[in-house]
Amino acid sequence: MKNKFNYIIFLISLSLTVNALADPVKVGLMIPLSGPTADFGAALRNGIQLAQSERPNEFNKTIEFIYEDVKFEPKLAISTFHKLTKSNKVNMIYVFGSGNAATIAPISEQNKIPTVVLTGEPFVVAGKKYVMDFHNRLSDLAVATLNEMRSKGYSKFGIVKTEVQYLESLVDAIKLNLKENETFTIIDSFPPDVNPDLKMTVLKVKNSLEKKEFDSIGVFLLTGQISNFFQKMELYKITAPTFGSTFFGQVEEMKKAGTTANGGIYAALSATEEFSNKYFNTFGNRAQIQFAAGSYDLANLLLKIFSESDSKISAEEILEKIKKSSPTQGALGNYYFTEEDPSKLKNAGSRFNFPIEIKKVSLDGTSVSLNKN
Repeated sequence: MKNKFNYIIFLISLSLTVNALADPVKVGLMIPLSGPTADFGAALRNGIQLAQSERPNEFNKTIEFIYEDVKFEPKLAISTFHKLTKSNKVNMIYVFGSGNAATIAPISEQNKIPTVVLTGEPFVVAGKKYVMDFHNRLSDLAVATLNEMRSKGYSKFGIVKTEVQYLESLVDAIKLNLKENETFTIIDSFPPDVNPDLKMTVLKVKNSLEKKEFDSIGVFLLTGQISNFFQKMELYKITAPTFGSTFFGQVEEMKKAGTTANGGIYAALSATEEFSNKYFNTFGNRAQIQFAAGSYDLANLLLKIFSESDSKISAEEILEKIKKSSPTQGALGNYYFTEEDPSKLKNAGSRFNFPIEIKKVSLDGTSVSLNKN
């Protein structure tokens, strides 16, 4: 009997030793850590590191996060994907940005690599088993933006945009959700690799406003272009209600934009006050905090579903764990996983949904919340 008992203790000890030595689940992160959108990547990384700092022992033995700077360059994203999957042998990938996500999604699907994207583009995840979006549909943001502008009595929308996937799709979603009495005019459109002077664009805006061809301006431009546009508006003494994208959440950019940008609105996922204060106390800023909150939530979700797993977990097991995840109160509010019904939605796929908030740009470049949907 004593020998049997000792044998059982030996087996338990061996099991604990094996578990202790088991490799953690590896998650590859493809985010912009340099270039004009580096503040997005910094916020994403900060959110994960904040989650890790709160539960270091659990994270250390459960998940290894591998960061890769892919900027907004699809070619770089492809080579990074192969590095992460073949050299690093990750179990799962996270991809930020519509262009990179659209490039990587079919490759992930073909290689059966569970992939979480942050895009809002339905076509990226449409019909895919291994790819899911950690974001609402962009059409949800478009509708929230339109409803806010309608509540203020605006119905004639002039648009200035840069031709990148995310901004193009957001503009398209706004156009598709217009009512019969509303108008939509593209004032100017620029390739992403062009740094336009914007003088002629702003003069077009001035002329059209004087003719009352539109009553508000959608500014769907990139970092640097936004501040340039608003500075030119101020130079030519043009004032008009404006709306835009999450690029309006870049504090330093909106500071540079000056007083003409004050009051501009945009729809975004929004961090809770508790998380916002915690993040500020840790990092000293709130730049792109909604993205930090999202990565914080994702890190904690993965910690929860991988708590009893290691690097030997299969792709199918990962998908099943995600599908079974329950609604969670996180840094972005109460969010939940859903598999969209193709009979009800075009380009149905798998995604997480979050509350949407309307934000308004203040004089100091920060944003204040108006409401949640």
